[in-house]
Amino acid sequence: MRRIKFEVDPRGRVKADFSGFAGEDCREEEEKLRRLLAGLGLAMATASVRPKEPGVIAAELGLAGEEAGEEVGHR
Repeated sequence: MRRIKFEVDPRGRVKADFSGFAGEDCREEEEKLRRLLAGLGLAMATASVRPKEPGVIAAELGLAGEEAGEEVGHR
């Protein structure tokens, strides 16, 4: 299941965690979300991106083993 979890700190900084996305799908979703928020008058700038390890992505997608991590790719 795809899921995006947001955390907003007291200073208004937003942390987003994209789970269950394969390959570059998370970046495509981020761009869609950015356009949607811009349409509502909210600007969002990316300060940093931390790619997940292939094993973490595989676990989120319900795949097993290193081979599954290789199929999914880096994020």
